[in-house]
Amino acid sequence: MSRQKGDVAGYAPSKILGGLFLAVATLFLFSEPVSLKGKQLVLLGQKIKYVSLASQHVPELCAFTMCIDLNKTEESVESGTAFSYDVSSSSTEISEVELALFVHNSSLQMFLLGLHINLRVYIVAYKMHQICCAWDSQKHLLELFWDGRKLVNKTLPGVHHICLRPNGTLVMGHLHKNYNGGLILQSSFVGILHYFQMWNYVRGQQEMERCGDGNVVSWQGNYWSLNDVRTESALHQRCGAEEPTTVFPPITSPDPTVTATTVTFYSFQMNFSLTCEPSRTCDHYDARQLSTNWFKKQLSNSEFVVTNHNIKAVR
Repeated sequence: MSRQKGDVAGYAPSKILGGLFLAVATLFLFSEPVSLKGKQLVLLGQKIKYVSLASQHVPELCAFTMCIDLNKTEESVESGTAFSYDVSSSSTEISEVELALFVHNSSLQMFLLGLHINLRVYIVAYKMHQICCAWDSQKHLLELFWDGRKLVNKTLPGVHHICLRPNGTLVMGHLHKNYNGGLILQSSFVGILHYFQMWNYVRGQQEMERCGDGNVVSWQGNYWSLNDVRTESALHQRCGAEEPTTVFPPITSPDPTVTATTVTFYSFQMNFSLTCEPSRTCDHYDARQLSTNWFKKQLSNSEFVVTNHNIKAVR
């Protein structure tokens, strides 16, 4: 099968990604399926940790809409994959992934039905972005919305097949190939992922801006396998609250019994070196764990709380 490449902005990259990390994992039927309602995923770029769809089978989709919120939390990490969907085959050709949304050289890109598409959108770190894409096989039409704005409206005649093939594996945080029923993982994401949803029809732009559960895959459905990936509360996110946030009326008269509290913020940088055992190389996860443990020890029984903790590799 020949490899197809496409570009909605007229730029054709010569090479998509680096070599595969040949980390083959067994299928993820051993974890009890859970819901991610009110939670977000915290991904630290670990090659063996990922979130997967455990108990929901994706049907053949000739039309679909997919939405996800993401925040790249490490500016120095220029590549990573939000999610990927693939069906079992004997091929390890990464460009044959059925569907994937990823960042390469800080540019947003995707695979769709055997076609590589460079969306040429620069991903700004430390900001949550809402991304939705819709595919209509009858029109061969791809639409992509970026933070509520239509970014792509493109006819793609060069896809290998027009419908998303069924019964594949859906992985969050990695670009993966489903190789004879096992997973080959690469391009680990460092950041926050939230509110992945998928529908079996093309949603309108106004619908995409509203919070709603997908009828094929839902963030709030009880069928996700976390595989030791950490989660945290997402109640502060756009679609994180269980109910719409109540807006309280302004207080017209001060209460003399209430004491005001002053909150002071400090920002500082800390440089440190990290050495691991000779048998392996230190990575971003090791550095984050070391600094996290240090903060916990130093700030225990104090009035200080860490609110924004980022790690940057210095070469």
